[in-house]
Amino acid sequence: MDVPTNARAEKHPVGNYPGRVAALLTDDFLEFGRSGGVCGKDEVVHSLAAERDCERSELTAYGYELRILAVGVVLLTYRTIRKEEGGPDLHTLRSSVWKLIDGHWQMAFHQGTPIVPKT
Repeated sequence: MDVPTNARAEKHPVGNYPGRVAALLTDDFLEFGRSGGVCGKDEVVHSLAAERDCERSELTAYGYELRILAVGVVLLTYRTIRKEEGGPDLHTLRSSVWKLIDGHWQMAFHQGTPIVPKT
């Protein structure tokens, strides 16, 4: 499975399956969230598990770009729009560092930065 496919899976229905998310993240995973919060692997997996029974808002991802940083390490950047019912759409610039570990791509770092949509 290629990195962009992994990223799309991590941000979409696989979020309903904490075991799948856990397998995509390194043990020392770190996230700087859109809200400004900082969390690790366990927090991300638990928060997604808690959300799985809740109604999810629509999330659209686009503009994927992949940059090789070193052998077995890549930076994936992309943008998302989360459609919030009864509220404004949330636009986010996302970046993830992926490492090739034992033949499998795993996310080591992720950051979501709020942005103003281009007009």
